[in-house]
Amino acid sequence: MLAIFMAELSRACGSTALSCGASLLLGAGTVLRFGTEDQRRKYLPPLARGESIACLGLTEPGAGSDVMSLSTRATRDGDGWVIRGQKTFITNGPLADLYVIFARTGETTLGTFLVEKGMPGLSAGAPMVKLGMRGSPTSEVVLEDVRVPGANVLGDPLNGFAQAMWALTQERAMSPAAAIGILESCLERCLRYATTRVQFGKPIASFQAIQFKLARMRADIALLTAILHEVIAGLEAGRDMRTEIAAGKVFAGETAVRGALEAICLVLAQGLAHGPPPFGLLPRRPRIAVRALDLLQGRAAVATGGAGVPEGELRRAIGKLVRS
Repeated sequence: MLAIFMAELSRACGSTALSCGASLLLGAGTVLRFGTEDQRRKYLPPLARGESIACLGLTEPGAGSDVMSLSTRATRDGDGWVIRGQKTFITNGPLADLYVIFARTGETTLGTFLVEKGMPGLSAGAPMVKLGMRGSPTSEVVLEDVRVPGANVLGDPLNGFAQAMWALTQERAMSPAAAIGILESCLERCLRYATTRVQFGKPIASFQAIQFKLARMRADIALLTAILHEVIAGLEAGRDMRTEIAAGKVFAGETAVRGALEAICLVLAQGLAHGPPPFGLLPRRPRIAVRALDLLQGRAAVATGGAGVPEGELRRAIGKLVRS
C-alpha cells in the first residue's frame, strides 16, 4: 500500500511525496518498528492522521552515508540524555513536530532519540533554497544540549546503527515507486501533447521517433514496477534484499532522469517554461529537479558500496530484475 501511495503522490507532486515519505516511512515507520507500546500510542496516531509531521535526523555536515562517522553526541544525564550536535539536509526539518535523531552514545555505538518540537535547545534553520523538490522543505537542525527523557529513547541506546540501516533500507526500497509516479506523469502529458500537436499535417505521435520515446517510457514503467514488486515480496518474506534494493535505486534514478529529459525534448520549448508537468516538473534546470531522486538517500554509488555490493554484482542484479 505504501508503494502505491508513494507512486500516486509522485505522479502528482514529487515534493509532496518526499515530505510524506519522510514523515510516514522514516519517522512513523521507525517508531512503529522499534518503539515501545507507549511510544507508539503517543506518536503514531497524530502522524497517521496528518496532524503532526516527523523527520529523520541522520545526515550531518561531515557525515551522510557513512553513518558511523556521526559527530552528534548523546550523553547520559540521570534518567535522561543530553544531545548536542548539528544535522543538515533534513527533509521536513523546518516544520516537524517529531525529530527522530541519531546520535553517538559511545565510541562505536549510536542511539536513536525522539526529540519533540519545543524542547529547549532544539532549533531548525530556514528552508534551504534548492534547485529541485522545492515544495518539500529542507533545513539544518541544531541541538544545543537538548535534554531528552529516558522514555524518549527508541529501543536500545547502543543499537542505533541497526535502526538507521533499517530506515535507510526502507527509504531506498521506495525509490522505484517515486520513479514510477514521475514517469507516469511524464508519459500521460507527453501522450496528450503528441496526439494533439500537429506538424506537417498530422499529429507528431504518428512519427516513429516520437513513438520510440513514448514506448521507452512505458517500458521503463513496466520494468520499475516489476523491480518494486520483487523488492517488496523479498522484504515481506524476510530475505536480505540489499543488492536488489541498490539495483532498484540505481535503475530508478537513471530511468526517471532519462524519462523526464525525454519529456522536455518532446515538448520542445514548452518544456523549459513554467506550468504543469512536464513543463513545471523540470523548471529552468531540467536535469536537477528529477536528479534529486538519484541523489536522495545517498548517491547510488555510495549506497551500494555502503551495503557491500560490488559494482559488477549490482549490474548483474539489475539485469536479473529486468529479465524477471
